[in-house]
Amino acid sequence: MDNKKTDKDKSKKKSIFEELVKHFPQLPKKLIVANIGSSPSNYLKNSVIDSFIKSTLVALATVFFLIKLNKSFIFAILIFIASVFIFFKLNLLNVDKSISIRKKAIDGESIYAGRYMLLKLYSGTPLLNALIEQSKGEGAASKYIKEIVDDINSGSSIEESLDNAITYCPSDKFRKILFYIGNAIKYGVDVTGPLESAINQIIEEKMIEVERYGKKMNSFVIFYMLLGVVMPSLGITMLMVISGFIGINFDKTMLFIMNFLILASQLIFLILIKGRAPSIDI
Repeated sequence: MDNKKTDKDKSKKKSIFEELVKHFPQLPKKLIVANIGSSPSNYLKNSVIDSFIKSTLVALATVFFLIKLNKSFIFAILIFIASVFIFFKLNLLNVDKSISIRKKAIDGESIYAGRYMLLKLYSGTPLLNALIEQSKGEGAASKYIKEIVDDINSGSSIEESLDNAITYCPSDKFRKILFYIGNAIKYGVDVTGPLESAINQIIEEKMIEVERYGKKMNSFVIFYMLLGVVMPSLGITMLMVISGFIGINFDKTMLFIMNFLILASQLIFLILIKGRAPSIDI
């Protein structure tokens, strides 16, 4: 009887998280695109547990402060509830972050991977052998092709494996390469022509991205010069002069805070510039 009860409890717990998946319809596909080896229900379960653990630590830290301040513990309860939702949301955002990182990595190698495959095909290597050789590489694109090869080895046809790869590919550029290859196979056309056309289109798209990035950098450089160089240097100088007339003395702590803010603003500009840089491969 006890074993039956525990089995029923487990099934209830499982059904709760399976029902929760229905509120996140995009999560199953996102987990596959992000290459996270976990089912949606298990991922939500681990996210909830992680959120409760972190929120409990935050609430305990809040309780210690409230004890020192002789305040009510109701604030700690509110902090706990808010923390649960925040940490749970952050766990879901980690999936999108993983997709973005993987997308950028594959984008940066899409032209190289396409050219390598095109070279193999021009040399007379069959498509499957070209995919197998490409999958032995160390890059993100090679690892994605390895997933296609593993799917083929598990019993799927090349067409089915390519269709699945196209559906769950995080990179639009690499998806275009796979789409052209898949269409060529379906219609019985030589793969080299469509593949070369896809590579040329991706090169044109990347050239446009570089041009757009250059135009954006012009405005970024102006803002950086004003907010990161001119205003801090002139501002601190003017502040020192005015404070001398007024009679306000700045101690080392105040100067350290101002320098820290200047450094933080410059780091923010560098992060923004790096984040907007297009991924370029040879």
